[in-house]
Amino acid sequence: MVGRDAWIFKKNDFGDHKNMKKNKTMSLQDIESKLKILEYSKVDEFADDMMSVFSYPLGYPPISEIHKIAKRIIKTFEFAWKTMKKR
Repeated sequence: MVGRDAWIFKKNDFGDHKNMKKNKTMSLQDIESKLKILEYSKVDEFADDMMSVFSYPLGYPPISEIHKIAKRIIKTFEFAWKTMKKR
């Protein structure tokens, strides 16, 4: 993922926000690794992992920039995914 908002999804470390879960989250780098070794057997597994990456930052307060970016990217991904699946 490239672009002005990509920085928050490239690593699985979203900072030390006190309201965030402490479990390891999936990053775009993790998804790329899974793609390279052909770990996905269904396209929906890929979409689920993408939504996991995009949804994790929603744990930040709604006024934070990270939360706003995540909402915007989720909306874009969901639209693109539905469009692609129709084909």
